[in-house]
Amino acid sequence: MNLAMTSPAPAEITAPRCRVLVIDDEPEVLNAMNRQLRREFEVYLAHGAEEALAILREQAIQVVISDERMPGVTGSEFFSQIKEKYPQAIRLLLTGYADLQAVIQAINQGRIYRYITKPWDTLEIRTIVREAYDRYRMIVHNQNLLDELREANERLEQRVRERTEELEGALRELRDSEQRYRSIVDNINDPVMVTDLRARILSVNPAFVRVTGYAVEEVLGRHPKLMASGHHDREFYAGLWQRLHAEGFWRGNVVNRRKNGEIYVQRLTVSTIRDDAGNGLYVAVYTDLTEEMQELERVRFLAHHDALTGLPNRMLLFDRLSEAIREARRRSDRVGVLFIDLDGFKPVNDQYGHEIGDVLLQAFAHLLEQSVRESDTVARLGGDEFVVVLREVETPEDAAQVARKILAGLQQPFQHGALELRLGASIGIALWPDHGEDTGALLKNADGAMYAAKQGGRSSYRFDDSAAPS
Repeated sequence: MNLAMTSPAPAEITAPRCRVLVIDDEPEVLNAMNRQLRREFEVYLAHGAEEALAILREQAIQVVISDERMPGVTGSEFFSQIKEKYPQAIRLLLTGYADLQAVIQAINQGRIYRYITKPWDTLEIRTIVREAYDRYRMIVHNQNLLDELREANERLEQRVRERTEELEGALRELRDSEQRYRSIVDNINDPVMVTDLRARILSVNPAFVRVTGYAVEEVLGRHPKLMASGHHDREFYAGLWQRLHAEGFWRGNVVNRRKNGEIYVQRLTVSTIRDDAGNGLYVAVYTDLTEEMQELERVRFLAHHDALTGLPNRMLLFDRLSEAIREARRRSDRVGVLFIDLDGFKPVNDQYGHEIGDVLLQAFAHLLEQSVRESDTVARLGGDEFVVVLREVETPEDAAQVARKILAGLQQPFQHGALELRLGASIGIALWPDHGEDTGALLKNADGAMYAAKQGGRSSYRFDDSAAPS
């Protein structure tokens, strides 16, 4: 596969070390956690809930690990207390197998991200903390995008208010002098159109000609509907005219069509101007919102998609998977979840650098999209982990066939300039409702099946063995 046409990778940003708070009433557990995590993370230790709360007030903690069984309060109860005050901190519960029922309930209620069973493996605990930190950064990133969206909306509204005030002032002056009116209108940067009370166009300004593409002689005497895009129905225009007749004023967004056929969005303000004799005119002022709307769409897209590959991110994945489960419940069929981890990606990334690594991730994302139907979903969780959601799965073999198609596609080397690189993939498969009733259970079981495939030799797929699909 040729990678030369993919977009350049974004610049790498060096992130600070993750701050991890560990809470346990057993000094041996705290010491063990500290030894295993401190080389990679900034570790804080607390012997109980009160000490942990003091640390949370003092430090910006990203990941909190708490034992389930502690004197006075359980880990689940403690996480319920801090969930509202520190919502971005990722909560991990340390538990024995006897506590699993309480842990599952805590996960379903959103109090914890995931759990760690005792005894734990050193590599496993570090991997879990890394994943939790990645999730924290994703939450912060999405929050920043939402803040940017709100700020963009506020800037847009402020611009419209300022422009409206400016134009309304200009319109008031139009009543005083026709000559002054013509001078003002011709120099306004926004399109202005004047019609009689039967909506026949009497005059337009140079900005109207520039924005719409219509020459003055092409619109004089005609109805403004020549610019209609077909986007609005009769009820919309009936409401516009009804309010204009009743109040002498209307303002709102309108989707119109330029002379060349291009569709664009504009904020339209229409005012009725009458003299003492009752003669009147309609004055319409347009503000082109195309650029602002495009910027809002960009921010909305980034809030739900991975910036590198353009695939749905974790947030959108959960929405799509929940929707697929609801549809499958109505149709009485299955949903397939493929949890995919690239084999051999880290050595390639370390040897050739992040730019080549990013190009590989983009190419693999394209391969996944080519391997499924348009109704299915391909998402990137982060790093080299991807998830595929398959709708309308009738038998387990349907999901297995997609997994084999992905593995077959990886048989061809990735080519980038003079480089020829080969990667594999370990794929875990879980089916609804066979392997889980909700999104969290399906993703967890598919993730477990993926690790089983990786341990079994890599470049293969495995079904979750928690239940045997029929």
